Amino acid sequence: MFDALHFYCLQGDEWDVAIDENLRAATGTAQVIHKTPESFASLQAESPLIFDLCLDLFNRSDQFQEGDLWADKEVLGFLDTIRPLIMRASLVTISLSFDCSGTVEDTRYLASLVLPRIQAWRMAA
Repeated sequence: MFDALHFYCLQGDEWDVAIDENLRAATGTAQVIHKTPESFASLQAESPLIFDLCLDLFNRSDQFQEGDLWADKEVLGFLDTIRPLIMRASLVTISLSFDCSGTVEDTRYLASLVLPRIQAWRMAA
């Protein structure tokens, strides 16, 4: 179904492999793990783009149900950087990532910060 998968991850551990190599080989799907938001934002997809944002990206903690959230300015700056991808996407999904994006309150806060901004961008287009 997909010809390429692009990721921007900050986990820095064995989970940064994104999609299993054997699965990708069986489906002929390429994968790119971008090291910077700018690299990710410069992606020029040749196929329709599906964009998924996991809110756990904005939590520095590696512990479940523990939040060490980015400052609002950092979150909004990241969104501004990747806005071109969000705007070109045929579909945008946002996963709340309860337990991985901090406490329940952290997750709800991130959702209240991120969702209205992306929704406003998409509705204005």
